[in-house]
Amino acid sequence: MRETKIKIGITMGDPAGIGPEVVAGALGRIEGNAGVGFVIYGDAAALKAAGWGTEAAARAEVIDFKNAAGVEIARATAAGGRASLDYIEAAVRDAVAGEIDA
Repeated sequence: MRETKIKIGITMGDPAGIGPEVVAGALGRIEGNAGVGFVIYGDAAALKAAGWGTEAAARAEVIDFKNAAGVEIARATAAGGRASLDYIEAAVRDAVAGEIDA
């Protein structure tokens, strides 16, 4: 197995928005990994509901905050905004700590 050279962090955005679908779709379409690993900051249930499949799962680690329960798709709420902020803050902490490269 090839060692990962670069780790890229991706925040999924508001769990009620289009972000989970974009992340799931994009990672499901990448061919190979070219030494790149992905870390997704978000909610696993929201990603799964958006089409997260085995192709995406094979390319990324998901840090599951489990904070999208009760968030209604396509409806902006304070809970969705807080969840999104949680993902960003965690990704920034990991970047500063050197856990992810970008």
